[in-house]
Amino acid sequence: MHRVTYSILRRAQRQLRARFIAIFALGVPLVVLVAIACTKEILAPDSSPMPESPSQVVSDGGHGGGNPHFFFLPPLVAQPTVSGTSDGNASPTVLVCEWNSALGPSGQCVSVIAQFSRVTGTGSEVVSYDAAAQQYKVNWQTNQCSDGPCALDSRKSYRLRVLIAATELGYADIQVAANGSQLKNVSTNDYIAFVDGRTLPVKFRIEQGAVSLVAPGGVASVGSAGGKIATDDGTVALSIPAGALATSADITVEA
Repeated sequence: MHRVTYSILRRAQRQLRARFIAIFALGVPLVVLVAIACTKEILAPDSSPMPESPSQVVSDGGHGGGNPHFFFLPPLVAQPTVSGTSDGNASPTVLVCEWNSALGPSGQCVSVIAQFSRVTGTGSEVVSYDAAAQQYKVNWQTNQCSDGPCALDSRKSYRLRVLIAATELGYADIQVAANGSQLKNVSTNDYIAFVDGRTLPVKFRIEQGAVSLVAPGGVASVGSAGGKIATDDGTVALSIPAGALATSADITVEA
C-alpha cells in the first residue's frame, strides 16, 4: 500500500513540476504553493538540496541575493569577490534609519538618524569616491545625528541603506553597543555591531549596471537577468526580478 501511494505521489509531483516549467518558460513569474497531506511512512525523503536562507544582516551582491552590482566592503563585511566594472560617476545617498521590522511587509524607517550624499551630510561628512580603491566611502560619526549631537539607543535597531535616486542598492542592519564589552551580547546573526560614539567607516562598491537612471518618460532596456530602474528626479523606482522577462525589452518609465 505504501509503495503504490508513494508512486502516485511521485507521479503527481513530476506532473506538477512539468507544468511549472512549461509556464515559467513563457517568461511569466509564478509562485506555486502545494499542500499534500500524507503520513510519515508514505512521504520519502527529498534528496534535492534546500535553498539557502537569505541573510538577515546584509543585502548586497555577496549576501542575501541582493543587487549583483553593489557590494558593502570592510569593515562592515569581509572582502567580497567582484568581477564587474566600478562606476565612479554615481551619486549615492547613504541613510541611517531607526528601523522597525514589525511595520509593513519588510519593515519601515521610523526616523532618519543620519544622511549623506556627494555634496552634504550629517556632521559635515560627505560620500567620496576613491578611484584607486574603486570604492565609495563616508565616515559616520555615530554621536552625530541629523538634528545634532546624539546618543543612540542600544534597545533599538538601525538600518544603513545605500540608494541612488529612489532605488535602494543594498542595506545593512546594525546594532549599537554602549561599550566594547557589550558587543558580545549582540547577535551577529541578526546585526552588524558597533560601539556608540565611535566613527564607523561605511565603504561600498557600485558597479556599472547597478541601476539604470532615466529621465521621467525615458526608456530603459531590461533583459532576462532583470535589473533596477529609477527616474533621475527620485520619483519612480522599479525592480525587475530575474526571469520576469523572457527576452530583452524596452521599458518606458513615467512618473
